[in-house]
Amino acid sequence: MRIEKFTQAVQGYITDAQSLAVGSDHAHVTPVHLLQSMLDAGDPTVVNLIKQAGGEPTALQREVAVALDDVARLSNHNGEITVAPELQRVLAKADVRARKFGDEFIAQDQLLAALAEDNTLKKCFDTAGVQPAALDAAIKERRAGQPVTDANEDGESALAKYTIDLSE
Repeated sequence: MRIEKFTQAVQGYITDAQSLAVGSDHAHVTPVHLLQSMLDAGDPTVVNLIKQAGGEPTALQREVAVALDDVARLSNHNGEITVAPELQRVLAKADVRARKFGDEFIAQDQLLAALAEDNTLKKCFDTAGVQPAALDAAIKERRAGQPVTDANEDGESALAKYTIDLSE
C-alpha cells in the first residue's frame, strides 16, 4: 500500500508507530503500535470519535499500554522491523472502508474503525466501551456524507470543523 493514500495525520501515526516499535525493541509494527501512536497524539478527531461511540479514551489508552507491554521484546535488536500481517490487514480494511465512503485518502476515522474491528485489539476496545457499530455510526454522523478529498483533511465535515453550533 502506498503511503500517499493516507492523510498527513495518518502518515504521521504510521511513522510514530514504527518509531515506537523500534524504540521498544519489537520485531514488527503491529496494530497495537499504531493505535498507541494515534492515542498518544491526542488528536481531537480520534478522541471525540471514541467518546461519541460511547467509549472512554483514557480507558482505551490504559488497555493499549497493557497490550503494548505484552508484545515480545528482542534482546539483540538491530533496529530492523517489518510490518506485521495483522497491521497489513488493518490498513487494507481502512482502505476498503475509505473507498466505500468515496474518500480519496485514508483518514484517521476510517483507520480507527478498522483498528476497532481487529481481533488483536478487540479486548482493548471492549474494555473501553467502544463497539465497532457505534464507532461506525459516530463516523457517519461526523462526516455528514462528506468524503475526504485532501491529504490534509481529517474526515470531519467542514461544517462541523469550521462552524459553531449556537443551538447547543
